[in-house]
Amino acid sequence: MPVVYATTIYAQPGKEDEVTALYQELGHLMKGVPGYRGRHVLRANADGGADPGHFISVEIWESAEARAAHRKSEQFQAWYKRFTQNLRPEHTHGFYTDIGADH
Repeated sequence: MPVVYATTIYAQPGKEDEVTALYQELGHLMKGVPGYRGRHVLRANADGGADPGHFISVEIWESAEARAAHRKSEQFQAWYKRFTQNLRPEHTHGFYTDIGADH
């Protein structure tokens, strides 16, 4: 059964577009990664009063081990270093269970 890993992050003020670009770059880097099944990345809409620096990423993996192996790769580590330089410290992350509300 696949696993779901979700992250909520906040870009530093003025870094929202940089974080968007880095997430898009990561999408290209993820092609062919063993165990990776896909993801959705969402950015809050400022016109609704939300913080435009608020992002939510939901990844689907074949296993937690596959995700852990990917995070150790040099390619991911180089991307992650650039990514985190643009973030505020508050965030959440972890594995979640799909409860099948729409199934």
